[in-house]
Amino acid sequence: MKQSAYLISLKEYCQPNGILSVIEENRTLPFAIRRCFFIYDLKPEDKRAVHAVNNQQCIFMLKGACDVMIHDGKQESVYHLEAPTQGIYIPPMFWREIRNCAPGSMLVVFSDQYYDPDAYIRDFDAFLRYREEVEE
Repeated sequence: MKQSAYLISLKEYCQPNGILSVIEENRTLPFAIRRCFFIYDLKPEDKRAVHAVNNQQCIFMLKGACDVMIHDGKQESVYHLEAPTQGIYIPPMFWREIRNCAPGSMLVVFSDQYYDPDAYIRDFDAFLRYREEVEE
C-alpha cells in the first residue's frame, strides 16, 4: 500500500452574510460518498474511532478542535484540526484515533462505503499484523 493520509483544506467563499465552504464527491474528496456521519458532544478525555477500517474516509472539524492520530503500520502522525475548512483524508486500513477534543467539538466523517461491522479491525496489535501481511 503506497497511499498515505493527508490534510484537505476547503476554500472559503466569504460574503457579508456568512462564509460558504463546499465538499463534493470526486472533487473535494477523492471518492464517491456512500456514508456521512457526525461525532459530537465530545469531551477532552474521550477517544473516538480507535480502529482501522477497510474504506476511505475524510474527517472534517465542524466545531471545536481535536487531534487525529493516524498510523500506517510503521509510523504515527498526528493532525490537529481546529477549523471547518480543515479535514484529513484517511486511506483504507490505516489506524485512526480521535482524541484531545475541545469540549463541545463536532466532526463530520465522509466514507466511500456503507457501514459494515466486519470491515473493522479494533485491536492495534491485530492491525499491525495485518499491515505486515499486506506489505509482504
